[in-house]
Amino acid sequence: MWRPWLSWNRNAGRACRVGCPPHHLTWQEPPIAQSEIAALTRRFEQAQETTGREFGIVKSDLTALRIQVGNLEEKVANLDQKVGDLDEKVGSLDRKVGTLDQKVDLLAEGLQSLGEKFDRNQAQIIELLTRLVGKNPNAG
Repeated sequence: MWRPWLSWNRNAGRACRVGCPPHHLTWQEPPIAQSEIAALTRRFEQAQETTGREFGIVKSDLTALRIQVGNLEEKVANLDQKVGDLDEKVGSLDRKVGTLDQKVDLLAEGLQSLGEKFDRNQAQIIELLTRLVGKNPNAG
């Protein structure tokens, strides 16, 4: 089958020795095919450059993310420490509040006891005054 876009290059490999097979005949593409191959090659090389740049950007972004993740891990560790410290302080405050509750309860019992003594003393004073005056204040 004859293809008009291909032709023989008969000038290639003229210094061949005698008895050599005709490998010196090579295909030569027409100029249109050569320009298309060149254009495809340029597009391929541009795509490689773009891919290389984009890979560099992604690699740089990944490095930045790793640094940020490291910083975040450090901050989380610091927060964990602070939360632990706060837990200890809250526990200490709970113990102190418990102690204060006990003291308030004791104080309330003391006030109740004092009120009872006050009532008894007041009753005794009234009884003594009644004996002294000779009249019952509830009688009348």
